[in-house]
Amino acid sequence: MSDQLDNLDMEAEDLLSTIEQVEETLTIMTSVVTELKDQLMEQLGVADVCEMSAEEYLECCVNSEGVVH
Repeated sequence: MSDQLDNLDMEAEDLLSTIEQVEETLTIMTSVVTELKDQLMEQLGVADVCEMSAEEYLECCVNSEGVVH
C-alpha cells in the first residue's frame, strides 16, 4: 500500500511540474505575441489598440477571397 501511495505522490508531483512548465511556456508565448502585435499595430499606424483574440484578429485580416494581408 505504501508503494502505491508513493507512486501516486510521484505522479502528482510530475503532473504538477508539467503544468508549471506549460504555464511558463504560455506566459513566454503570450509576451512574444503581444510584442509582435504591438509592432504590427505600430507599422499599420493604428493609434487605438483594442484587445481581441487571435481568432478575431485573423478575421479582420482575411478578405473575401480568403487571402491574409
